[in-house]
Amino acid sequence: MVVFSDFLGINWDGTESLYMRDFSTFMRMLTKDRVPMFAPEPPVFASNADAVVEEMCPFENYIFLKSFRNDDMGLENYLEYYGQYVDTLPAFEGEEDHSDVWLPGATEPVQYPYHYVTTQVHFNPDGYTNGHTARMSFSTQNKFNFLQRDRLREWFDKLHGHRRPRRILDIGTGNGFSAIELALMFPKAEVWGVDMAAPYVRFAREWKKSLA
Repeated sequence: MVVFSDFLGINWDGTESLYMRDFSTFMRMLTKDRVPMFAPEPPVFASNADAVVEEMCPFENYIFLKSFRNDDMGLENYLEYYGQYVDTLPAFEGEEDHSDVWLPGATEPVQYPYHYVTTQVHFNPDGYTNGHTARMSFSTQNKFNFLQRDRLREWFDKLHGHRRPRRILDIGTGNGFSAIELALMFPKAEVWGVDMAAPYVRFAREWKKSLA
């Protein structure tokens, strides 16, 4: 009966699972939200440009929910499963020394701190230096309040809407959520988003280009 019920939920898209909206919804996600027995079909992104589409697919919602609720398969098996999927995603590669994303005037590559290249942040293998993880980080925008574009715009407007900045620096821009929203909000300002993770800078550039 449980298997049959799960099969009937094959069209599950995961949008009802809320993460950082408030404490009660977060606890519900941790303890009660349904995790389908059958994973939705994984997406196939043929290029970097394909990977910056904003719509989050059911499989991304599924694999993210499984990071919190992996009791059925265990953490080690989940990490292997997640890593295999991440390996299929575009890598956002560029010049070997990453000179294609250096700041103007830079003459040598970034020297990464030890922890930056050895810590698996949010289960992402090789952390932020692995460009295959850029799409998965991007896919969290429908899960956390502080990444949702409408919420960002709302709070930027509340806090800074009365200002007329000429330059804006977004440090640790990641996928570019804040930098891109600020650039749209203040079109006359010169907006710079900087990050040590070269693939993420390339992702942000590709996303910005798709919004033009």
